Amino acid sequence: MKRIQQSEQKQGPFHKAAQKQAKREPRLAGLIALVLCGMVGGMIFLASQTFVPQVSRAAGTVTPQGCYRQIEPREGGVVRQVFVADGEVDEAGQIVAELSHPDLEQELKVLEKDVSSFEDRIANFDAILRYVDLGREVSPDTIAGLAERGLEHAAARLKIYAASQNIQASSIEQL
Repeated sequence: MKRIQQSEQKQGPFHKAAQKQAKREPRLAGLIALVLCGMVGGMIFLASQTFVPQVSRAAGTVTPQGCYRQIEPREGGVVRQVFVADGEVDEAGQIVAELSHPDLEQELKVLEKDVSSFEDRIANFDAILRYVDLGREVSPDTIAGLAERGLEHAAARLKIYAASQNIQASSIEQL
């Protein structure tokens, strides 16, 4: 009777599931290995077909042959463009290369804004001095004309000047 039970166990559902699992494991491992080999092969193929530009950076010195003058920039930077070819004779004052320096470009923008601001201030002070130095009496039309031309600061200063002149005149009259 024990033989029948053993043979039934071998034919049972758990035994069949174990047999299926044992057959499945080698197939799954083979499939994974095949997929990995395919991916590696595909990557190697793509790497062989892809163009990768070579960029080299190195510190060094360019020394021309013959008689030369050393040219050095005041500030460092990156060469944007070279205007002379190797071996070409250049003339005095000729631009040889264009350098790019982000910090200097930013500083130039700041200085240009400063120059514009100072020009506006000079125009305002010039307008003020025209009336104050000549001792002219400042009229409301003059102040309005300055404001229309964009010289609001000068108009405000002249308005203050006119008010102080009026106060001074009235205090002189009271004496």
